[in-house]
Amino acid sequence: MKKLTAILLTLMIVLSLCACSFGGSDPTEPPTEQPTEPPAEYTINFELNGGQNVEGVVSSVTVPDGETAVMPIPTKEGCVFAGWYLDAELTSRYFFDYPLDEDVTLYAKFYETALGEYIVISNVEQLMAIKDDPAAKYLLACDINCKGNTLTPIDEFTGELEGNGYKIYNYTMSESALNVAFIRTNRGTVKNLSFGDFTFDIKRDTGSDKAYGIVCSINYGAVENCAVLDGEMKIACKVSGNNSNHSMYVGGVAGRNYGTVVNCKTNVKIYVETTQGGHHPNSYQGWQSRSVSHFVGGLIGQNQADAVLSDGTNNGSIHITSTTITAGLSYSYVGGIVGANIGDTSASGSVCDITITCIGNRSNLRLGGAVGENTASVENCSAEGNINIDHTAGTTETLIGGFVGYTSGKLYNCYSTCDIADNTATIKAIGGFAGYNEKLANKEYVIHKCFSTGSISISGAAENVGKFVGLSTGTEKDCCYLDTMTITKTTIVEEKETTEEVTPTNDIGTAKTESELLSADFLENTMYFDRMVWFLVDGKLPELR
Repeated sequence: MKKLTAILLTLMIVLSLCACSFGGSDPTEPPTEQPTEPPAEYTINFELNGGQNVEGVVSSVTVPDGETAVMPIPTKEGCVFAGWYLDAELTSRYFFDYPLDEDVTLYAKFYETALGEYIVISNVEQLMAIKDDPAAKYLLACDINCKGNTLTPIDEFTGELEGNGYKIYNYTMSESALNVAFIRTNRGTVKNLSFGDFTFDIKRDTGSDKAYGIVCSINYGAVENCAVLDGEMKIACKVSGNNSNHSMYVGGVAGRNYGTVVNCKTNVKIYVETTQGGHHPNSYQGWQSRSVSHFVGGLIGQNQADAVLSDGTNNGSIHITSTTITAGLSYSYVGGIVGANIGDTSASGSVCDITITCIGNRSNLRLGGAVGENTASVENCSAEGNINIDHTAGTTETLIGGFVGYTSGKLYNCYSTCDIADNTATIKAIGGFAGYNEKLANKEYVIHKCFSTGSISISGAAENVGKFVGLSTGTEKDCCYLDTMTITKTTIVEEKETTEEVTPTNDIGTAKTESELLSADFLENTMYFDRMVWFLVDGKLPELR
């Protein structure tokens, strides 16, 4: 046994020595460094499509993995460069702000001689240089990432800005001026341009009329085929000025429109907060403000006389808080498309939730799912969403409609599906489509071939309430409402909530079942909804083309 144990011990020692001599690690030796792989690199090949190599433009460039390339800008005689594309057909744009993870070939796009007079914009510095020559023609060659910088507005623009389908994004605006937008006053043309990922944070403590928009504050020119997406607009204003009246105009595209706004869309959260009234600090008898008026719309705050707003879409939201103190008085004109229309609004739709809170002294409200107040022409427009009002201020006139709050103009081929929830002590007029349709002297005002499907819930007394129109001294022709529409009043007494149905104060409009109202044949041949303007499908609401 002792011999066997000795043999086994000897074998273990030998095996241990062998292991050391055949690569076993010695704890006293430093670890051997493993060779490292060189970092990956990717190549961009540039196809110039007849363009010229200028300084900074080469046939190819190598970029380390995860890094971005700098966009070169070639030239071509008689042409203007319009960006790089991933395919020879020039249909898929390439964005230089994304890290590379593979080799790519890019193709240069140029516009022909007719556009050679344009100044090409490919970075934020060139974009802001528009201020130096606001009468020139400009063309975006790529998306402009403003990298979170705070932009200052272009004061007045009289030239042409061709967006070329690109976007200006990732920026803020916080200048507390009377008019704030990318362009304060537009007298030129802005087209085919998008704005996104922006924040407006405006605080102002002085009086005078003000206008705020994303594209422009005030438009006298043309804004065409522009999109305002994924942003937030916060306007806070404390109005001052002894015994003076002030107005505020806020819109997703423009605050005030005197020109044309065509084929634009918005998806913006708009917040407006105003405080006005109270003793003037330097006078024992004056007040800081007599009244303030808000004109707030998803697209346009106020569409002026002879101005055109058409083919627009709003899918954002509107939130307003208005506080009046002592002698202060406020007027609010709020709509998902336009706050107040004095011009021509057509072929536009809103899918917008609207929330408004009025606190304090006296407040007048004209609120609609599409238009706050209309005194001109609105045709082929729609409103969807929810309207919520918390109106604790003393009230002189509250007019609320699923489509329009107040109208003394023409409304043709329009509809609303908005549900209204109102917490107001006293309402002058509330209706499923219109709050008040008023006829003024020497003119005929008509709501023609329109319908509504939304419901109404109130908590206070309503002087005039209707399933189609709350109050009317004007004319309604061939107008309808959904037969299942309800008007209810909710009261809370000693923490007990009671809901009861409200009897309309008028019988304006004709009740229709859902199958009748949404029949394509009925909409086309009885309501005269034009198939050139609307998609009509049985069982579905009309959709704008």
